[in-house]
Amino acid sequence: MEIELLPVGTIYGGGLYFGTDLAAEALRTFREWSAGVPDEMTSSIALMPFPDVPQIPEVFRGRHVAHIRIAYAGDAAEGERLVAPLRAIGPRLIDSVDTMPYAKNATIHNEPDQPMAYRSSHVLMDELTVEAVQAVLNLAGPRTTGGDAPVRAIVEVRHLGGALSATPAIPSAVGNRGAQYLVGLLTKLDPSGTPGAPEPVHGAFIDAMKPWATGGRHLNFLFGDNATEDEVRAAYEPEDYRRLAELKAAYDPRDMFRLTHRIRPPRSR
Repeated sequence: MEIELLPVGTIYGGGLYFGTDLAAEALRTFREWSAGVPDEMTSSIALMPFPDVPQIPEVFRGRHVAHIRIAYAGDAAEGERLVAPLRAIGPRLIDSVDTMPYAKNATIHNEPDQPMAYRSSHVLMDELTVEAVQAVLNLAGPRTTGGDAPVRAIVEVRHLGGALSATPAIPSAVGNRGAQYLVGLLTKLDPSGTPGAPEPVHGAFIDAMKPWATGGRHLNFLFGDNATEDEVRAAYEPEDYRRLAELKAAYDPRDMFRLTHRIRPPRSR
């Protein structure tokens, strides 16, 4: 494997956080906005229900927050212009989008810095349609008139495309390059709870997204060694999967390396 490094000192990036009353509008706006941005713009949006507990920052407590994440590898002034339609959604709880050192890019998603057990599922889409967005909101969107959403889970939409979609100069086994969006569902696991408790939620999510899903998967978002053989297969193009199975049979016929994303050698099926 050869990895080329590029000099990147700063990027224009950060997060735009919208409260419960603007969360649905933020997702709808993101759908329209992301379809027209240049390749230098990487973005995603997450809808996150926060409990009203002291451990949560006060600005988020009891809110269903929309967090739009921005990373623009270009001129800051152009980045400002590109982000303007997102800021026009309305008042932000937090707006941290600005020029930053590339070394601080982890602050864009602002993930917890402590280990956390979770269950995740995802689908890939060629297009993020109005109907797909509404299905997401019906399943796990905010409720502005009282009551919880049907599913208390984090929903994330990642805009793909760009260099990922380009045919590489040297062929690789990376599949589903043509997908333009990844839509994922994440539920926190309770260490004292039933291990299979989240499964109905994730099954309902996959069923709800089926009308717009490509059927493909990305390995980086499969749930470790619990990923099914069909899910792993769906992460590759058919001819690449066959080739990998042949290599497995030649170099690991006893299936020693079988953890995480397993490809079985043909004769061990």
